[in-house]
Amino acid sequence: MVKTTNRFFGLLLCWVFFVPFGTKAQTEAPFLIFGQPNVANQSKSFVFQGNVKEVASKKNQQGVNLVFPDLKKGVVTDEDGNFTIELPYGIHTLQFEALGLESPSIKIGLYASVKHNFYLQEKAEELDEVVLLNRQNDNVESEMIGKSSLMADESKNIPLVLGEQNLLKAATILPGISSAGEAANGFNVRGGKADQNLMLLDQAVVINPNHFFGIFQALNPFAIQSLNVYKGNIPIEYEGRTSSVFEINTKKPNVEEFTGELSLGPITANALLELPIKKNKSGVMLGVRSAHSDWVLKQLKDPKLKKSSASFYDVILTYENKLDENNQLKSTLYHSNDQFSITSDSLYQYSNQMATVNWALKINEKNNLKVVASHSGYAFSILYDGGISNNFKSEFDLSVQALKVKFNSEVNKKHTLTYGANLSNYTITPGKINPLSSTDLIRPTQIADERALEGSLFIADRISFSERFVLNIGLQMALYGALGPYNERTYQADLPKSDLSVISTNAIPSGSLFAQRFFPTYRISGRYKLSDAVSIKFAGLKIYQFLHSLTNNTTASPIDTWRISTPHLKPQESHQLSLGFFANLNSAAIELSLEGFYKTQANLVDFKTGAQLFLNEFIETEVLQGKGKAYGVEFLLRKKAGKHTGWLGYTYARSLIQLESVFSIEEVNNGAFFPTNYDKPHDLSFTWNYALSNRINFSSNVLYQTGRPITLPSGNYIFNDAEYVLFSNRNAYRIPDYYRVDVALNYARKKRQNRKYGLSWSLSVYNILGRNNPFSVYFISENGSIEGKQSSIFNVPIPSMNINISF
Repeated sequence: MVKTTNRFFGLLLCWVFFVPFGTKAQTEAPFLIFGQPNVANQSKSFVFQGNVKEVASKKNQQGVNLVFPDLKKGVVTDEDGNFTIELPYGIHTLQFEALGLESPSIKIGLYASVKHNFYLQEKAEELDEVVLLNRQNDNVESEMIGKSSLMADESKNIPLVLGEQNLLKAATILPGISSAGEAANGFNVRGGKADQNLMLLDQAVVINPNHFFGIFQALNPFAIQSLNVYKGNIPIEYEGRTSSVFEINTKKPNVEEFTGELSLGPITANALLELPIKKNKSGVMLGVRSAHSDWVLKQLKDPKLKKSSASFYDVILTYENKLDENNQLKSTLYHSNDQFSITSDSLYQYSNQMATVNWALKINEKNNLKVVASHSGYAFSILYDGGISNNFKSEFDLSVQALKVKFNSEVNKKHTLTYGANLSNYTITPGKINPLSSTDLIRPTQIADERALEGSLFIADRISFSERFVLNIGLQMALYGALGPYNERTYQADLPKSDLSVISTNAIPSGSLFAQRFFPTYRISGRYKLSDAVSIKFAGLKIYQFLHSLTNNTTASPIDTWRISTPHLKPQESHQLSLGFFANLNSAAIELSLEGFYKTQANLVDFKTGAQLFLNEFIETEVLQGKGKAYGVEFLLRKKAGKHTGWLGYTYARSLIQLESVFSIEEVNNGAFFPTNYDKPHDLSFTWNYALSNRINFSSNVLYQTGRPITLPSGNYIFNDAEYVLFSNRNAYRIPDYYRVDVALNYARKKRQNRKYGLSWSLSVYNILGRNNPFSVYFISENGSIEGKQSSIFNVPIPSMNINISF
């Protein structure tokens, strides 16, 4: 009955993608025998493991499905092309499922444990299809809910502004993830703020992964292998952010031969080189990317922006060494730098630095160890040189040192444990300002550094009750403490916190621990398979966040400062429940999911009207902290194979905040829940790719979002012969809805064994309809009346062309 239902829905949905469902011709499979038949072993199981490579390049192939249909079992190769599976004694059919590779079917006679390597041929007529998940059955099999995965190659055909591949922007087309705004830093995930997302590059924190006001990702697209976004059930090993984890993984350097890739676009030039050091053992990858973006700003209508300038660069170096069969070492160095000048007298600059070492040890067949040590830094500066005796340079700096130790242990067939520890050290220079010369009247000021320690012990048990039902339970004990020096104020209880309500100040000495506390958290998730193609999943979590970004703008900015939790700035807290239905139709060619979530939050950070955030030592006098709640439903229908591929995603979600206080001056909207700045209830995306031939395809995006909330003037009044503006409740209105259509034509001729070079190009048009999507709405007083103004970033079609050469 289930198969009939799946077939029916597959036929019903096929008209959306304009392609019929076919079947492959069957051929006689070759036969491989491992070991000798022995009647005494008939009741035993054996370990079948090995590696999958592509014949010509000899590269390890990640994401290849090895399926045993007679056993209804399968395994997927990891990032090194390796696989391990336990199979019973006897003869079995093995089918390979791999994108861009031939998919043979063979028979094996398994009579002993064995390690065997397979080499697959590249397809003679390969189609560059956009496929969001290589793991075809992961949608149903995994107990993870609210996880979205993208491979770097899968985003190449998605048309984006100025044509460059951008895995982070591609992720915002998926349900539950939205950009903070066009040409804006940050992402909003399931009703969360931009600072509630933990961005990791090879397990090290990246504070701001964006270039050029958020248009480009600050991570070299050639160097990125994959992206996993956890928004429903954050794995127990992660901590410190309440909305999501963006887990970005770099490619493994080619240890077989020297290869490279070059790209030239309207804004950026990019080069990536991969060089073996010791063949089949170690290699390095170096990526360099730069841009000079002035001409784009000159295309914008704002005359001030026409006089602006912007440029950026980033460098990434990855080293990998397979020390032996059980030890693997990977190290990544990364640096990015941006500078832009909106006016001729001001220069803004910000940068990321990151270094990480990942060591993976296979202790035995059932136990593995991973150790990650990392350093991350973020800094920005503002240089003003244009006034008379008031020129200055202001700076901010944040650094994080982290160590993680994680064990995976397969206790038995029912229990698999994940356990370990994290430790992070934060150092923040909240702000300093100095005059540019001795004639400037700016008084040198520096806020004292802030330091904090965050650590945790964690353990999770994956319990396999049966092939249908899997439960994952995790517990984490987080410990947080701030470190002196710190001036801790005591305020009058019957007055709002301000400089006028200070009773006393306690000077905490350097190195002393204060505001320390244990924070118990949990993760629980489960999957129940209704059939091989249908499952139901659920999850619940509790998590804390101890770092806070300070911004009173609508969207995140590269010059937002960060502060640690203190007795007056409490850690943010989030509880989330998720429930989902997942199905694979037409032999997993079509993927369907429907997820719902409900989230409550505490100690969300907001600010008083007109708050002074920079160079403010006692930030608690400007902060409001309140409750939040978010809820919604996410729908995704995606087609992964054939000439027509793509997906349809829709999200209905709400994000609300409540700012109530015993002091009426600190209450917002009379203490009632109201929409956050990033509350956009309806979000619809449709991405379609059509393979015109084995080298050329056409792709298109159609996007729609509800306009974000704003506060509008609702009247005026006269007091003491002066006229004042009366505003509506906060976020009571919305800017116009956002919609956009993008198109692209893509060509690719891949490098093959008999071809030294590969060539690809993409011709795209962003916002082809020229829709004037508002970025913000503001009001000015002109001729005695209040006039509303609307600003847009890209209000005309933006064509671009990128050319890539691989060798």
